[in-house]
Amino acid sequence: MPQFTVEAAGEASPMTENLVFRTLERASGPNAQFIQTATQQLSNWETHAGYYSALQDVYANLNYHQNIRFQAIIQLKNGIDKYWRKTSSHVISKQEKLKIRTKAVDAGIREPVPQLALHNALMVAKIVRYEFPHDWPDIITLLIHHIRQPLPSSQNLSNVLNLTLQIIKELATARLQRSRTSLRQAAPELFHVLGTLYAGHSYRWIPFIQNGQDSGPFATDSMVVSYCALKTIRRLIIAGFEHPHRDKDVEQFWVVLQQQLGEFWSIAQSDRIKEGELPSKEIVMKHLLQLSKLHLEMARTHPAAFVLLPGCVNLLQSYWSLVKTLGKQYVDEMSTHASRDWRVRESGERVDEIPPLERLALKGLLLFRAILKLAFHPVQTFKYQHAEDKEERKQSVDLIKSDILADSFVLEVLEVLITQFFVLRPSDLREWEEEPSEWERREEEITEAWEFSLRSCSEKLFLDLMINYKEVLVPRLLEVFYRYASLDNNDVFLKDSLYTAVGLAAPVLNDKFDFNDFLKSTLLPESQLSRPQYNLLRRRIAILLGQWTPVIPETMNKPVVYQVFARLLRVDELNDQVVRVTAGRQLRPVLEPFEFAYDEFAPYATTIFQSLMVLIRETELVETKMALLETVRVAVHKMEAHVEPFSNSIMEMLPTLWLASGDEHLMKQAILTMITAITTALTKQSLKYQSDIIPLIRDSVQPNSESLVYLLEEALDLWSAMMQQTPSSNPAPSEELLSLSSCLLPLLDLGSDSLRLGLDIVESYILISPRTILTPPFLGPLLSSLSLLIGSQNTGIGSPRREIPRITQLLETLIKTLSVPRHFPNKAMQLHAAQHLISNTIETSFLQSFLSLLKEAYDYHQDPRPSRPTPAIIGPTETELFSVLARLALISPHLFLEAVTAAGGDRTVTWLISEWIAHFDNIGDVYRKKLHALAITSLFSISKPPPAFMLEQLQSMLSIWTDIITELGEDAPEETKGDYLWQPWNASETSGPTGEWAEQNEAPEEERKREVARVDPTSMINMRDCVRETVEGVMIGVGGSDAFRNEWLSRVDGAVVNAFAALGLL
Repeated sequence: MPQFTVEAAGEASPMTENLVFRTLERASGPNAQFIQTATQQLSNWETHAGYYSALQDVYANLNYHQNIRFQAIIQLKNGIDKYWRKTSSHVISKQEKLKIRTKAVDAGIREPVPQLALHNALMVAKIVRYEFPHDWPDIITLLIHHIRQPLPSSQNLSNVLNLTLQIIKELATARLQRSRTSLRQAAPELFHVLGTLYAGHSYRWIPFIQNGQDSGPFATDSMVVSYCALKTIRRLIIAGFEHPHRDKDVEQFWVVLQQQLGEFWSIAQSDRIKEGELPSKEIVMKHLLQLSKLHLEMARTHPAAFVLLPGCVNLLQSYWSLVKTLGKQYVDEMSTHASRDWRVRESGERVDEIPPLERLALKGLLLFRAILKLAFHPVQTFKYQHAEDKEERKQSVDLIKSDILADSFVLEVLEVLITQFFVLRPSDLREWEEEPSEWERREEEITEAWEFSLRSCSEKLFLDLMINYKEVLVPRLLEVFYRYASLDNNDVFLKDSLYTAVGLAAPVLNDKFDFNDFLKSTLLPESQLSRPQYNLLRRRIAILLGQWTPVIPETMNKPVVYQVFARLLRVDELNDQVVRVTAGRQLRPVLEPFEFAYDEFAPYATTIFQSLMVLIRETELVETKMALLETVRVAVHKMEAHVEPFSNSIMEMLPTLWLASGDEHLMKQAILTMITAITTALTKQSLKYQSDIIPLIRDSVQPNSESLVYLLEEALDLWSAMMQQTPSSNPAPSEELLSLSSCLLPLLDLGSDSLRLGLDIVESYILISPRTILTPPFLGPLLSSLSLLIGSQNTGIGSPRREIPRITQLLETLIKTLSVPRHFPNKAMQLHAAQHLISNTIETSFLQSFLSLLKEAYDYHQDPRPSRPTPAIIGPTETELFSVLARLALISPHLFLEAVTAAGGDRTVTWLISEWIAHFDNIGDVYRKKLHALAITSLFSISKPPPAFMLEQLQSMLSIWTDIITELGEDAPEETKGDYLWQPWNASETSGPTGEWAEQNEAPEEERKREVARVDPTSMINMRDCVRETVEGVMIGVGGSDAFRNEWLSRVDGAVVNAFAALGLL
């Protein structure tokens, strides 16, 4: 067997066409080993000089096999994307670029295979985007030259036009303004050449077909060329002219195209194209569709130009005639129940072929939406507008309102849309019967795809008209509605259309139509009638209620609405799957408004929940199940604790759905979200499901699993909800729940979103069982992970270091729980736990990372030069860091000093205290101010006499004490003794809010948070008493009041001493 070796990327063998060809040949062959080695060789050559020009030589050699040439042009195109830019690593050399540019156009023109020609055109367009106009200024001129000169075949000419088209598309989307400006400068000449080419070829084949003659290959070639030219012209007019209507050539060409629009349509509708010439008819239809795309893009991109170009009114009238023609076909179709032909794919999936008339009518409706937008909601721009531009816009708006959208025409549009385009068609009815799930899902999804659906687009146009012409249309709509929307009228299709109109127009009709009266007098009894085809009406009633309830949530008669839905969800002969699924979907917007009241929903809750459970089991489509589950979730959320009677049936259904979902991770996300809602709604009653929930969470957060990628966020939300709703006692948290905490540690190394959720869950574990967090298997890895996070040098948005405030809050909570008697009953146990925590912060280098951040701030404040970057922690983040140290100091000043010294050395405490005191004035929150003041004050008690590093800060401390005591004493009640944050009586309270609401709705974690807050030093210690006792202790420690006055107080500024003395503490 011949050997094939891979040349290393650094080797420099001469790159030849033959060498690249042989490698591509092996890469395209059947031998797996050759494919692997050849592919690796091609990858290694990507940075070799001459590789891409050799690829082009292979592509341009028509003697090679098509597959080899195809591989060559694909490799070349991909290489241009990666290495053509001047800023790219291993950029292609200028000499090689020149060689590729020189050969690219000619190779593309003579390419006989259309697919390869297209890829070459895409490659050339990419180069032009980078090179035009500076490095390749003559590309447009070169294309014009090739278009003008005679070419051997129509395929060559089509290749030139395709090249031109792709270049225009690239330049139109270029980011650099110079590229778009250069295109506009070249556009007039290019347009003239293309327009002449199109006119010449179109006038060759149109008479042949109009006269019923055999088109033959000559006319067919002209049709292909004119079609390619028209596609290119369409792009050029839109992207190459800032004001197309001001160019005489464009204006004349526009008139020609309007004339041809009618001619093309006449040809397409007639039988002049003989049997066997279907490709010719297809090309005629393609011309028509290109014209409609041109009109629509012009109306959207250059709306004023579209209106001011000749024949705008006639053009829109032509499109409206097409729309009306199609509407009449729909009416005839309904009267005979004759539907379109159906074709079936080999897989068995049905395909509804959209006829040309429907596609053109859709473009017409989109056109009317575009001119409505111009008239009433023009696009605002920051671009400077000349007086001429403003005047033209005003003229176009006036023309639209006076000559196009007259009141009589708007009323006609309203009538046609309601009576002809809102009506369900026989094909819809057939699909409803044969494939109800698929049809219902498609109808739900197509609402947002209004640019591709006639019915959805007609609904959007109807709403646009109702909003902007409500004075004209609302009276007419209500007149017709009152006439036909009665129980006596059995015309189901007309009523369905009218209900559609009233539902869409709900935001406009809400103050002009008594919907509650209509609901009670018509919709409620109508939902109970059993007449032929009333399943159509029942579906529409559900949609109607889903549209109106969010519009009038305060006044809607909710009990009647719930009664209707309970009826529509129940299984009976007329409530088929489409009706029930639609009702299940539409119930969600009915329940969502804030005004939901359980008492109104309660009488129908059992029926609705049972029906939804049956329906979820019955449906097969995953998307439908998810939509129904979302409705159930909203109901659970709104009912809160009242959902308890139904929770068992919901939870029993979910495991089956979980197993059946397989790899449908979206379904599993919906299930986890549902369980989260139930857990939150039931509060502590959700404990009975905890044994089922924990395995789900554990499986969803396993590292390196597929579930982790898709289910992490939902699993963390569920985990957090479960922790919040777990009672602190009676019964105590299970060992299974506490052991689940080990799964948290790997998650802290993931992205910012999961990190934030993970930290929330860690805090929940701290509140419910701090001993679990303090165990060595958990505490050490936790602090190591946090140390890496706060030590990260990345300070950008979403970076781990941005989570420092959340990390400090977590640590504060952990330190505060050391004082909770339920967890640590006496002072000795509290100190032992604190010692254990501090030793772990040192062993894991967490405290060192912590102090290094504060040292950054200290060093900056010592030398704050303008050229020196400000550390990211300056400001509120520094306050949060000092808050953690404050909590440690309040637990034990001695342990605090030992920890700081062990982590940073003997000198650390001096600069740390200096920075802490200097930062005090930057603390805005009085709660934080008191916390920090208490902590710093406690450091005086470390030794007797007090430590020198504290006595040297006496002046600053006196100022701090004066400020905080003054602030806390303002408007303080008498019982607080001059400190309104002092609330020692809270320590004896054992509960928070009382009453039935708190018993049923409050999460147990809220009580745990209050339990921690009750032992907070900021509420337990009176600031005035603390300062008084500290100063007295300092006096005694330094040898009495005289020694204190002479040795230390004498160094303090007199004004500071007087201000402190005015507090009357001593």
